[in-house]
Amino acid sequence: MKTKKCDSCLEKLKQDYVKLKSKYRLPEFDKLNRDFEVEKVSERETDYLLRELRKVIAEKEIAVLRFLEMLLNPSNAPFFIFTVIKNLSASDKKVIEKIYSAICEFEISAVALDLIYDEKKEAEFIKNAVKKWDSMQDDLEEFSDLIYRAYKASGEKSKKDYFG
Repeated sequence: MKTKKCDSCLEKLKQDYVKLKSKYRLPEFDKLNRDFEVEKVSERETDYLLRELRKVIAEKEIAVLRFLEMLLNPSNAPFFIFTVIKNLSASDKKVIEKIYSAICEFEISAVALDLIYDEKKEAEFIKNAVKKWDSMQDDLEEFSDLIYRAYKASGEKSKKDYFG
């Protein structure tokens, strides 16, 4: 449950965002929050709201990217990753590579923005990130399903091996 203080912080964040939204034609706050959990920014005090929003967006993208990297290069991955990989088809791996490539672009553009602050470029990143994320939804959903199927298949095989 949120405290009154946190509620007011979130309201202030939304008010500050509305000003930037109209200035740069940004997506709705609720959309950003649903997709990237940007309400976390309300816990921070900043004069550079768009930079903080971009960082939160990048955090989510990087988390997905790291998981994909474990599947593509599992040298130090947890054991369950190896069992998932064994059950991925060639077409499954193509989906993973497609998503990986798209998310790499996110990370590269985010790193460039960390070097020199530019509010307009931060706004462009946010708009582009939302568009890309939306365009990747079908692939991300397919990815989620194929990982789950591959994991379940590994469990079914081990049961058959054990009892067979």
